[in-house]
Amino acid sequence: MKPDAFAPLTEAQASYLLELVEGLEPDWLLPLPYVPGEGRGAWLSILGFAAEVIASPARVSNGMLGRIRLQWWREALEEVFGSAPVRQHPVVEALSVSLSDHPAKDELQDGLGKLVDGLEPFLEPGEDRSVAESLENRRGIYVPLSIALEMVASPPQPAGSSPSKRGSEDESEGSPTSLTHGMGEVPEGRRGLSDTRDVRNYLSAGNEALLLHALCRIGPAADATPQEDGTEPPSRRFARALGRQPELEAELAAALDQYRRSDTNKTGSLSGLPLTLFRTRGARIERRRNPLAQRLAILRSALTGRS
Repeated sequence: MKPDAFAPLTEAQASYLLELVEGLEPDWLLPLPYVPGEGRGAWLSILGFAAEVIASPARVSNGMLGRIRLQWWREALEEVFGSAPVRQHPVVEALSVSLSDHPAKDELQDGLGKLVDGLEPFLEPGEDRSVAESLENRRGIYVPLSIALEMVASPPQPAGSSPSKRGSEDESEGSPTSLTHGMGEVPEGRRGLSDTRDVRNYLSAGNEALLLHALCRIGPAADATPQEDGTEPPSRRFARALGRQPELEAELAAALDQYRRSDTNKTGSLSGLPLTLFRTRGARIERRRNPLAQRLAILRSALTGRS
């Protein structure tokens, strides 16, 4: 999309963010044409923020420096959603322009802060021993991201208005797509995928699609190594696990199949559109490579709400 399509961002701000996100996760840009115009600038700003934060472990030499970087982003969020002047950084300035007056700014600040917190486990030694564990380890990153994106893409409901069908389904008490569940702690006992009910419970919500996409997009790299103190980005950790445990791909394929079969009435999400680029062939994950097939898959998913 052209940089002039992301008001209230300037073209310079939008160009910077588009390039930033393209460098980390180009699939994230695919839903942009389907985001309502009034929310598109905020959507891109949040993607740029997520790209910067998720890349933090790859840009430092040890966990202490990584924690300093994450704290810098927490303080930046305080400025964006508070009254203090914001620091001079393209992403921080874009967040301020697009989110500082949002009706749900308190919820957005809380959610984006949880996204920052979700990177803490990757500043210390860790391993991905199963797909369920890998999903759990990244839940604190990608579910708050997905929910924040959905919040800015949807027009705010007037006070006292009746929720839409989608809202009542997604935010009902105890629902796996509720804001509290999506940004809170992960229930215990979800360590294996042998029980199909486990997969069903873990990947039943529409806002889980971005989380599952975060694993599907990664290829094996057995020789990937963390820093001496264990610091490494989430993608590298799972790439190493895939390279050393080839059976994880079959486990991931089973998770993707189960996600698509379970809860056929679950509501899809715009942020989950990139997952439609991936399909299973037996025990393997395949990505649609043909650009036309990709566009058609994204369009179909946007129309049907199914990722």
